[in-house]
Amino acid sequence: MADIKGPRFLVGHAPLEPVTDAEPIGDFDTGYRPAHRTAIPASGAWREGDDPEERQFENLGPLELELGGRLPTVYMAYETWGKLNADASNAILLCHALTGDSHATSVSGDSGWWNEIVGPGKALDTNHYFVVCPNVLGGCQGTTGPASSAPDGRPWGPDFPKSPSATCAPPRQNWRTGWACGDGHS
Repeated sequence: MADIKGPRFLVGHAPLEPVTDAEPIGDFDTGYRPAHRTAIPASGAWREGDDPEERQFENLGPLELELGGRLPTVYMAYETWGKLNADASNAILLCHALTGDSHATSVSGDSGWWNEIVGPGKALDTNHYFVVCPNVLGGCQGTTGPASSAPDGRPWGPDFPKSPSATCAPPRQNWRTGWACGDGHS
């Protein structure tokens, strides 16, 4: 046993030849070819042409931002549940967390981040209230944000104008007034 060189599991086999950086193992063709990369990076953002699911959209036109900068066109994605009454006194503005989206619940009530809270007979009772949840400005789920097309047709990306992180309230005067209640925003 004293004449064995190398690890014991190589007993009966030729000794290993050392491999060093000076003598790298040669490459060989595995057949792998990288997939074609598109000009737009991969993203979980909702993009025009994707299935809107239960989202609705409103073109709010141009918007001057509080921190400077201007968006030539703002599209606001939002979802609603319940019916707005004649004097619009039953509207509730529901805001989501910065990394969330407007899908608080579904029409069926079986999905959404607050489906246990929003719906018929629940805390935000859609038999009595008209609940509106807009996607935040700069968000990635349908409202104009970094993944949206800039005037040059490419995504805004890091060139998206700065805006306050809590821009939940839709940036339009007729959306900002008359809410019976505001809720959410963790």
